[in-house]
Amino acid sequence: MKKQSLNEAELAIDSAKCQGLDNTITKYKDIGIYGILFSVKNKKVLENYFFNVLGQISNSDNNLLQILETYLNENCSITITAEKLFLHRNTLKYKIKKIEELLNCDLHNFEDCMNIKIALYINKILN
Repeated sequence: MKKQSLNEAELAIDSAKCQGLDNTITKYKDIGIYGILFSVKNKKVLENYFFNVLGQISNSDNNLLQILETYLNENCSITITAEKLFLHRNTLKYKIKKIEELLNCDLHNFEDCMNIKIALYINKILN
């Protein structure tokens, strides 16, 4: 029981770090998908998933990954995302369309968004 508690505490700490919550108390029951992702011992599996889903934009120098993450975090709201990223709405729409073309996905499709969101979580773990 002590070993399991220690493992859960370590996972909660690692999860908080990935989310940028270093100075926040995080409970194991609140770490969500990170509990599953940190349990994957073979990091190559995570790397492959990330590159299969987001590889086309991962090396992009025009921060498409950040735009995509912010867009999904803001529930696909063009207005809020544009405000947060200090972009014009039309510029953001253009970049979202470019992301969809590069990734061959539809950011209005829940399954596509879910796969991308998991890849973004994995990216935080790998970095």
